[in-house]
Amino acid sequence: MICTEKRMWRSLIRVEEIWEDYLIVDVVGSLLKHVKLFKMDIVKSPGVLENIKVGTRLYAYVNSGAEKEEDLIFENVILRMENET
Repeated sequence: MICTEKRMWRSLIRVEEIWEDYLIVDVVGSLLKHVKLFKMDIVKSPGVLENIKVGTRLYAYVNSGAEKEEDLIFENVILRMENET
């Protein structure tokens, strides 16, 4: 059996709120259906914050098998370009 807890999937993320050291984001298609918004630490994602505003969309690799919000891992966070579909 494959443990999905650390399996990383490229996910689309929408920024809902911006705080000093973290973002509140909606992970589109998240397997954690009971949680709508997630806290994402931006200290671990340098270079992303300068171009972010509410509504900005990002790509990141997110571990799909997380059972709790605090188990979520966001890696390789990049800004989604406006012309990408």
